[in-house]
Order: sequence, then structure tokens, then C-alpha cells
Amino acid sequence: LVVAGAFKRGEATQTEGGLLMRALRDFNLPKVVLQDEQIFLGLLRDLFREVYDSMPRRQDEAFEGIVRAVAADANLQPTD
Repeated sequence: LVVAGAFKRGEATQTEGGLLMRALRDFNLPKVVLQDEQIFLGLLRDLFREVYDSMPRRQDEAFEGIVRAVAADANLQPTD
């Protein structure tokens, strides 16, 4: 709820349901094992059917670029 509240303050024009869905997705998806990812996303799609497709993941391109560079330096292959 703290994350959803921060989203709401930053994007006051978005629906609360959409912001809650994005907060749940963006902050829990990295903790879900790959085998359960589709199940988790399916649950979110079912619960937030009206806003699921209209709430893309927020991306910080600069940060993601740094993570990719560090992963490459450590001989790791980053995934999206």
C-alpha cells in the first residue's frame, strides 16, 4: 500500500485500481520464481481485468543500463 500510495501521489490522474495493480505486479514479480510467473500474472489479470493492459511497467532506462553493464562484467546474462 505504501508503494501504491507513492504511485498515486506521483500520478494523480491514474485510477487507484490500476496503480494498485502496478504496485503489486512491479514489486512482487521479481520475487516470483520463473515457473510461477504466468500464474501470478494471470491472477493479476483476473483481479484487475479493466486496467491490466493499460498499466505498463514503469522503467528506469538509466538504472537498467547500469544493471546490464554490471551483469555483463560479472559474466551474467541479464533478462528483462
